[in-house]
Amino acid sequence: MRAEVLLGDPMGEDLGGQASLAKATGGWKDYHPRTNLLWLSYLLELRHTIPPPPGPDLDKAMPQERADAIQESLRGKLEIVAFMVRPKTLTCSGLKSAGDLVQRALDRGWLDASDIAG
Repeated sequence: MRAEVLLGDPMGEDLGGQASLAKATGGWKDYHPRTNLLWLSYLLELRHTIPPPPGPDLDKAMPQERADAIQESLRGKLEIVAFMVRPKTLTCSGLKSAGDLVQRALDRGWLDASDIAG
Protein backbone atom coordinates (compact mmCIF):
# COMPACT_ATOMS: atom_id res chain seq x y z
CA MET A 1 0.00 0.00 0.00
CA ARG A 2 2.83 2.38 0.84
CA ALA A 3 4.33 2.18 -2.67
CA GLU A 4 0.90 2.84 -4.25
CA VAL A 5 0.15 5.88 -2.13
CA LEU A 6 3.57 7.44 -1.93
CA LEU A 7 4.96 6.53 -5.35
CA GLY A 8 1.79 6.05 -7.39
CA ASP A 9 2.92 2.52 -8.30
CA PRO A 10 0.51 -0.12 -6.96
CA MET A 11 2.88 -2.97 -7.70
CA GLY A 12 6.00 -1.04 -6.71
CA GLU A 13 8.66 -2.52 -4.57
CA ASP A 14 9.84 -0.71 -1.49
CA LEU A 15 13.07 0.30 -3.20
CA GLY A 16 15.43 -1.23 -0.68
CA GLY A 17 13.03 -1.56 2.21
CA GLN A 18 10.62 0.47 4.28
CA ALA A 19 13.30 2.82 5.63
CA SER A 20 14.47 3.80 2.12
CA LEU A 21 10.92 4.37 0.91
CA ALA A 22 10.00 6.43 3.96
CA LYS A 23 13.14 8.57 3.58
CA ALA A 24 12.53 9.10 -0.15
CA THR A 25 8.87 10.07 0.24
CA GLY A 26 8.50 11.53 3.70
CA GLY A 27 6.74 8.41 4.99
CA TRP A 28 3.29 8.54 6.49
CA LYS A 29 3.59 11.87 8.30
CA ASP A 30 1.23 13.51 5.79
CA TYR A 31 -2.41 12.66 5.09
CA HIS A 32 -2.87 10.40 2.06
CA PRO A 33 -6.57 10.21 1.08
CA ARG A 34 -5.93 7.44 -1.46
CA THR A 35 -5.41 5.01 1.42
CA ASN A 36 -9.17 5.10 2.04
CA LEU A 37 -9.70 3.87 -1.52
CA LEU A 38 -7.16 1.09 -1.05
CA TRP A 39 -8.88 -0.06 2.13
CA LEU A 40 -12.21 0.00 0.28
CA SER A 41 -10.66 -2.18 -2.41
CA TYR A 42 -9.54 -4.63 0.26
CA LEU A 43 -13.00 -4.73 1.83
CA LEU A 44 -14.71 -5.22 -1.52
CA GLU A 45 -12.43 -8.17 -2.23
CA LEU A 46 -13.25 -9.63 1.20
CA ARG A 47 -16.94 -9.72 0.34
CA HIS A 48 -16.20 -12.74 -1.87
CA THR A 49 -14.72 -14.70 1.03
CA ILE A 50 -17.20 -13.97 3.83
CA PRO A 51 -20.71 -15.43 3.73
CA PRO A 52 -23.45 -12.79 3.92
CA PRO A 53 -25.10 -12.34 7.31
CA PRO A 54 -28.70 -13.46 7.69
CA GLY A 55 -30.97 -10.64 6.70
CA PRO A 56 -34.67 -9.89 6.67
CA ASP A 57 -36.96 -12.22 4.81
CA LEU A 58 -37.31 -10.34 1.53
CA ASP A 59 -40.23 -12.50 0.46
CA LYS A 60 -42.32 -10.76 3.11
CA ALA A 61 -40.93 -7.29 2.48
CA MET A 62 -41.36 -7.20 -1.31
CA PRO A 63 -41.99 -9.49 -4.28
CA GLN A 64 -39.05 -11.80 -5.01
CA GLU A 65 -38.59 -10.43 -8.55
CA ARG A 66 -38.15 -6.92 -7.14
CA ALA A 67 -35.73 -8.12 -4.44
CA ASP A 68 -33.69 -10.02 -7.04
CA ALA A 69 -33.56 -6.95 -9.31
CA ILE A 70 -32.36 -4.73 -6.46
CA GLN A 71 -29.69 -7.23 -5.45
CA GLU A 72 -28.48 -7.62 -9.03
CA SER A 73 -28.33 -3.83 -9.50
CA LEU A 74 -26.34 -3.42 -6.29
CA ARG A 75 -24.00 -6.27 -7.22
CA GLY A 76 -23.29 -4.62 -10.58
CA LYS A 77 -22.53 -1.27 -8.97
CA LEU A 78 -20.23 -2.90 -6.42
CA GLU A 79 -18.34 -4.65 -9.21
CA ILE A 80 -17.81 -1.33 -10.99
CA VAL A 81 -16.62 0.32 -7.78
CA ALA A 82 -14.36 -2.66 -6.99
CA PHE A 83 -12.78 -2.31 -10.44
CA MET A 84 -12.25 1.46 -10.04
CA VAL A 85 -10.49 1.14 -6.67
CA ARG A 86 -8.28 -1.89 -7.39
CA PRO A 87 -4.64 -0.92 -6.96
CA LYS A 88 -3.87 -1.83 -10.60
CA THR A 89 -6.67 0.38 -11.98
CA LEU A 90 -6.92 3.12 -9.35
CA THR A 91 -4.67 5.55 -11.20
CA CYS A 92 -6.68 5.14 -14.42
CA SER A 93 -9.99 5.71 -12.61
CA GLY A 94 -9.02 9.28 -11.74
CA LEU A 95 -10.13 8.81 -8.13
CA LYS A 96 -7.90 10.46 -5.55
CA SER A 97 -10.09 10.15 -2.44
CA ALA A 98 -13.26 8.61 -1.06
CA GLY A 99 -14.90 11.99 -1.70
CA ASP A 100 -14.15 11.56 -5.42
CA LEU A 101 -15.85 8.16 -5.30
CA VAL A 102 -18.93 9.64 -3.62
CA GLN A 103 -19.07 12.36 -6.28
CA ARG A 104 -18.81 9.71 -9.02
CA ALA A 105 -21.72 7.81 -7.41
CA LEU A 106 -23.77 11.03 -7.28
CA ASP A 107 -22.96 11.79 -10.93
CA ARG A 108 -24.03 8.29 -12.00
CA GLY A 109 -27.26 8.47 -9.99
CA TRP A 110 -26.24 5.66 -7.63
CA LEU A 111 -26.60 8.05 -4.68
CA ASP A 112 -28.85 10.97 -4.03
CA ALA A 113 -27.80 14.05 -2.06
CA SER A 114 -30.15 12.93 0.71
CA ASP A 115 -28.12 9.71 1.02
CA ILE A 116 -25.05 11.62 2.16
CA ALA A 117 -26.58 14.61 3.96
CA GLY A 118 -26.44 14.83 7.63
